[in-house]
Amino acid sequence: MKLFALIILILLSFSIAELAKAADLVVNDVSIKNILLPGERAEFEIEIKNFQSFKDDFKLFVTDFNWREEKNIDTYSISPGSSKKDTVKLFPRGILPAGKYSINLRIYSLNDAEVFIDHSVVVEILAYNDLLKADLEFNPQGLDPRKENLVKLNLKNKHEIKLDSLNVQIKNSLFTQEFITSLAEKESKSFDFSITLTDAKEGNYDTLIYIKMDDNILVNKNVPIKVSAYSNVRELKKEESVFLINTLEITRTNDGNTISKEIFTRLVPPLQNTFTKATPNPTKIEKVDNDYKYTWQFDLNPKQSYTILIKTNYRTPLIIFIIVVAVLIFGYNVLRTELSIKKKVLLLKSKEGNISHLKVLLTIKCGHANARNLHLVDNIPGVFEAPGDFITLKPSSVKKGLAGSTLIWEIPEILRGEERVISYKVKSHAPLVGRVRIPRAICRYKNVAGKISIAKSNSVNLFS
Repeated sequence: MKLFALIILILLSFSIAELAKAADLVVNDVSIKNILLPGERAEFEIEIKNFQSFKDDFKLFVTDFNWREEKNIDTYSISPGSSKKDTVKLFPRGILPAGKYSINLRIYSLNDAEVFIDHSVVVEILAYNDLLKADLEFNPQGLDPRKENLVKLNLKNKHEIKLDSLNVQIKNSLFTQEFITSLAEKESKSFDFSITLTDAKEGNYDTLIYIKMDDNILVNKNVPIKVSAYSNVRELKKEESVFLINTLEITRTNDGNTISKEIFTRLVPPLQNTFTKATPNPTKIEKVDNDYKYTWQFDLNPKQSYTILIKTNYRTPLIIFIIVVAVLIFGYNVLRTELSIKKKVLLLKSKEGNISHLKVLLTIKCGHANARNLHLVDNIPGVFEAPGDFITLKPSSVKKGLAGSTLIWEIPEILRGEERVISYKVKSHAPLVGRVRIPRAICRYKNVAGKISIAKSNSVNLFS
């Protein structure tokens, strides 16, 4: 009896020692990606805390044969009371069956083999055939072979994982639909398409819903679609065209004894779409190739009528366009005064080849209306003497300063289409060498509307 008690005491001592060593090491994880498709990798952020009283080195490895790890840090050197984080990627060895996996990570000390801890992370692998829910929605009374029928495909992503580039096919012996789409995590989408049946017999038709992502099949199932007997819906169409206005009126009347789900479509060219209005507004407008497709979806109760009016009006925009053009032409030809000034400088050189004289020409041209009270100012740099030889029109005043001379002409009026040339000569104080800039002339005047306008000439650069 005493021997048994001694054995128990020894075992308890070992257990307490192991727990004490494990308490020196704590591991936490944060999932980055733990919901996977077959063959994908999992990813976790691992934090290792060292509660020992000394700095220690640790390593991490996976004890599960089905998984291998890839980490950024090979050896974790952690000071006492500190922690270190790392991103650990877990790769399945081969294609594992769908399900939840608890993967054991062992972290151990390189200095003391008895200091280690086992930490489990949970990974879920999804089956491709359990990713997506797909159903067809249509008139429970069946599809009508005589008209366009609305069919809706409802898709729902069942998991927190993105589904990209889904190849969707819906087909039976009567019709085929195919398109590409994507679904975000837990997202639901609906897709409407219209079906026109030709000479289809009443009955149930197995319709295949087939959805693939890459080479993996997500949905492969048959849904029966019923083709019903004819509903008694009459359609009356009236078209009318008067000068630049086209009108189309469609009226459908349900003479039957049950609700009829209706769809009506109309293709409208791009230019016509700009000038077209519909009453009531279409349920949906979408671009098909280069045209716009107007779609109306509506229910017709027994003995009920539904009227669609489509009106294309080119007349009103044309009238507005003509008025705008007339106003622009009037403003251009009557209200706008185009006064332009062009400066030209002729060089007169000395025998030595230096610039000694200049002849300045100012050409003033009036455009579409008279200009009045012209105040023309021209400046001569200080390297030249004040002008004294005025060939055509003498200025009203000449002001001399340190920076040069200012010439001012006061001209009462220049008539529409008139052109005047003002010219004068100037002489340099000394032969000029290098670059000389002749500034632009500025003219302030009143236009035909009585508003003050300003015109400026070009400047001229001279090189000796």
